[in-house]
Amino acid sequence: MNSTAWNELRGAITTELPWAPAYQMKSLLCDQPDPVDFDPTPCYYGDWSDPLIWHDTSDIEWMRLSHCCTMHRGQLIAPKIVSLEAELRELLEKINAPRTYFEDSTMIFGYIDPSSRP
Repeated sequence: MNSTAWNELRGAITTELPWAPAYQMKSLLCDQPDPVDFDPTPCYYGDWSDPLIWHDTSDIEWMRLSHCCTMHRGQLIAPKIVSLEAELRELLEKINAPRTYFEDSTMIFGYIDPSSRP
């Protein structure tokens, strides 16, 4: 994907989804993704406004987006896991992002390299 496509994705995620999904990103310049461990049901949202990531998107190899978020509801009530999968799939179809769906996440590719897939 080029910078325009990444910025379109970023804009769509921040404006069209109920919340911004947490993500793991792999840069062409690093051996390990950030964060190294991927949590499929994090208790936080993704920061899609970080200027260090979005000022130059040419080195993004892939991003893995979580489908769910864990909502804590108190000490005595079990957390609620809320899914964003349907909305995310619809959005990615609309903007035609190169992607692969997994049970707990979606991977969006900046560069297609079969040897780099986790």
